[in-house]
Amino acid sequence: MEENDENKEQRNSNNINLPYIMLYILTALVVLLIFSALNTYSSLISDYKKAETKTPHRAFDKSDVHKINHVKASCVSDDKHNPNNKNVINLEINPLESFNGKTKKEIYEIRKEYVKKSLFYTQSYKPNEDIFGQIVDGKDWWGLEPLVCSRANEVTTTGVSAVSRFINNPDLLIQTYFPFNLTYDERFFEYCNGRFSRNIPLEMTYENSKKTITAKYEMSPFVYKNTVNYYGMKDIKYPLILSGLNARDFGYDYMYINSYHNIKMLHENNASRQIHKIQDYIHVGGSCRMPGGCNNMSPRQPELEFNILALPAEMEIKLWKTKPLLPNFPGDIYFKIIFEKN
Repeated sequence: MEENDENKEQRNSNNINLPYIMLYILTALVVLLIFSALNTYSSLISDYKKAETKTPHRAFDKSDVHKINHVKASCVSDDKHNPNNKNVINLEINPLESFNGKTKKEIYEIRKEYVKKSLFYTQSYKPNEDIFGQIVDGKDWWGLEPLVCSRANEVTTTGVSAVSRFINNPDLLIQTYFPFNLTYDERFFEYCNGRFSRNIPLEMTYENSKKTITAKYEMSPFVYKNTVNYYGMKDIKYPLILSGLNARDFGYDYMYINSYHNIKMLHENNASRQIHKIQDYIHVGGSCRMPGGCNNMSPRQPELEFNILALPAEMEIKLWKTKPLLPNFPGDIYFKIIFEKN
């Protein structure tokens, strides 16, 4: 009987302590839940702050670049191109050539062969008729050298054709060049003989995560230490102009100069203030002063003319296939131009 009474007393004691044990367990669970919620909240805040610090370029998912119809999937770099940055590839700068006397069909074939090597190749590619359709068979083309500087009575179509800088280099979506021909003169010696005045890139790269092509050019302080007369404007710093011929050929019809450094746009109404529709095309014009004219590029686009104020200088350009509502919308692809001191 004594043993049974002790068991009964022990069971009563256990029954009294049970609610306290359950309370401790519940309290511990609540504390764990609170700590878990705080950790989750802290993690979310941290991720949000990281997202806020990203640039507009990096805000894109890396896979977005492969949604661009004309950019090949193979644009992701490999180690042999740039071992220090697996996200960047070097783009080939193709040689220039003379187009004098060639037919439009021959020019189209040259173009298609170079597009095959570019970022923008597709099996369905055909040169845009709005751009190339007015090429006339058998005509001469402005030569690059005489377009920079020419001597008295010199033929303006000798040597490699100036437009071959664009046609032979499709990845050069936006090209820059000096839009005038000077008479060979001692005063212009540095310009007439300098590599910089030919506006051929030193190098081009494509950075996949930022969807950005970068072209680096050699440039001389000569262009902001000297002046020239241009379209009725007297004694202005040497102007350069942008061409979007290649961009337009691949369907990127709209551009906006997103940022620039050590550069001044030449006109109040320019492509850094509003979205510009690219107009470049090739036709027969008389500026080469040859009988019947020559195949050359047109038209003049004052919105794309600028001066270099100091070196190094650079600008970044957004490109779109469809005109965006506002210029601060993300670009479909970006093009950066860098001018370095020679």
